[in-house]
Amino acid sequence: MTAMLAVLALDVPEALDPDPEPAAEPAVRVLRRALPGSPEEVVAFLEQVTELGEGDRTVLLLHPRHRTAAVLALARLARVALRTHRLVAVPTDLPPLASGLLVDLLVGLADRLDLDGGRAVALVPELERQLLVLGWVRTVTRLRHPEPSMAQHALSWFARRGFELAVRPDPHVRRLRPDSTAEGVRGGAAGRAAVLSGTDRDRAWLTEVLATARVSRATLAAPHPYARAWFGTARAAELVIFPADLDALAAAVADRLRIAGCTWCGLPGPGGPCSFCGADRPPTAELEPAPL
Repeated sequence: MTAMLAVLALDVPEALDPDPEPAAEPAVRVLRRALPGSPEEVVAFLEQVTELGEGDRTVLLLHPRHRTAAVLALARLARVALRTHRLVAVPTDLPPLASGLLVDLLVGLADRLDLDGGRAVALVPELERQLLVLGWVRTVTRLRHPEPSMAQHALSWFARRGFELAVRPDPHVRRLRPDSTAEGVRGGAAGRAAVLSGTDRDRAWLTEVLATARVSRATLAAPHPYARAWFGTARAAELVIFPADLDALAAAVADRLRIAGCTWCGLPGPGGPCSFCGADRPPTAELEPAPL
């Protein structure tokens, strides 16, 4: 079965290099773009949604959670203007590079899990739980997540080596002192890989951290413009460790995709309010988070 799905990733960069020889008709159509602002950009956005949704594909608007208000307004406009309900906004708490990797994993798992719109919505939080996400910033003055302490705020401009951030799975901020050393990374294993972003200077600390992790391969992502909006500073770097074996990952999350049809619009999705029409549906049973 071929997945009938498209992803329009807003303010989300590429994490892994795209396939130089993609299939003629990929299982998941993917487009990345900045959140539209001007009227001309909004018109282009509507045209892109129309193209991505051809053939009754559901379009996921994957976006950073801090842009939710703007994205929901765009989604409402698109549903009315294009007369479609096969459009759903899906927020993520992940920083930019990890969000880009999330898109790559959705694409890689699409046919393995027969993803449709509802199953893809349910899969996003499951994939987030599979990632180990670390960061480095020069200052925490405008950092929202993970939340720095008042002392870290006060010392922000005096921390010459900057700050290490653990975004997932256990959020915290660590001020780097002159004698700080890289601690061992939990979650590194032969079946996992890593991707790193940032300038040479900014990713120096995370390069030391990566050296303590056992991963099968590590790649360097292309620069992107979204760090400032998420980290509060352009002086930021990001390290993501993720499952490299997609078959094993699909097997690990397959039984966790709890899906039910909406009693109003009929489209499948996870428990709680319908992601497509907003109607209430019974919550699905809670599951323990899958281990890293």
